[in-house]
Amino acid sequence: MYKRLLLLNGLAIFAVVCNHAGGWGQISLFWWADSIRPVVVPDWTQLGTLPYYFLLAIRQIAMFCVPAFFFVSGFFVSYAALDKRNPLNFNFVWKRIKTLLIPYLIWSTVVILGDLLQGNNHSTLEYMLLIVTFGVADPYWFIPALLYSYLISPIIVRLVQWNWKLVLAISGLIQLILVLIGALGYAGIKWPWTTFISSLFPSWSPFPWLFFFTLGISAGFHIIGLAQWLMKFRTVLFLLVLLTGFLNILESDYLYRSPVHYPSASIGTITYYLYATTFILWFLALSVVPLSKQLAQLGVKSYGIYLLHYPIIEFTARSINKYIPQLLAYPIVFFLLLVLVSLGLPLIIMGAFRKSPMKQYYQYLFS
Repeated sequence: MYKRLLLLNGLAIFAVVCNHAGGWGQISLFWWADSIRPVVVPDWTQLGTLPYYFLLAIRQIAMFCVPAFFFVSGFFVSYAALDKRNPLNFNFVWKRIKTLLIPYLIWSTVVILGDLLQGNNHSTLEYMLLIVTFGVADPYWFIPALLYSYLISPIIVRLVQWNWKLVLAISGLIQLILVLIGALGYAGIKWPWTTFISSLFPSWSPFPWLFFFTLGISAGFHIIGLAQWLMKFRTVLFLLVLLTGFLNILESDYLYRSPVHYPSASIGTITYYLYATTFILWFLALSVVPLSKQLAQLGVKSYGIYLLHYPIIEFTARSINKYIPQLLAYPIVFFLLLVLVSLGLPLIIMGAFRKSPMKQYYQYLFS
């Protein structure tokens, strides 16, 4: 099971890259359309085309990635709690946080320097607030959310050991409340209390992801029972993945086609959470995982790839739009190029550091 979690981590980081490449593909489709056609942007005439459905499907299929990261992190927290030699305590939590925090601060500084060079600078206080909340790059919010999850992990572990079913149900209820509030917002219904509750659970806090983190901890404490259950319901889980994945694509398509267009609304819908949950459990139930060696290598390097890939993907996408906009006429080719560059370059950079005289600093840069 532990090896399978490494493979899940590797698949999740590949999905992250595909998701973000697909996101920039959608930006080119709707917001950069004036680079190749005489239109006013955003241009929604591409809704319903083959490139639109391709990018939409890719993004939604990859949406299990962040829940998978929280699940894997929670599982290894429970593993540490079971280790009598190095039990879960503040020292363990701080060691794990420090391992993640140092590379995060270094690459956040690199991104900030890039902003300053482009003239897109904020005040020092604004940058400090971004670092501890939403991050200085779009996907960096995940890292504060994970760090805060580790901070509260000793409490969650004790609660799970006391009554894992109740804790899992409560975390699921929090998830459901946030989904319902989001659904009301998409329907144009906003009450003061819904806005207040939403403000208590921003994406960079641990609470919108508490269910998956708690699920991982619970799974770690009941690994034998979980393995037996997964084997029994492997076929059912596969069918549920197909169903919830299809519904997630349909829901995202509906939100895109709504009058106000919600391009990222699908990350907080009920179909998103159902798909992510069933996908994680189904993947763990697989008897054989194709490309296991490659996924394991990605899993080991997942944090470094996460930190590096988005600045690379954004720079590449904007450069193409500025210097070779003709490529935007081929959205699928544009997407594949972004995946190749934003996955390949981090691997090359990390490999070069491992073989260079600076290899002793590798852990501080990529963990």
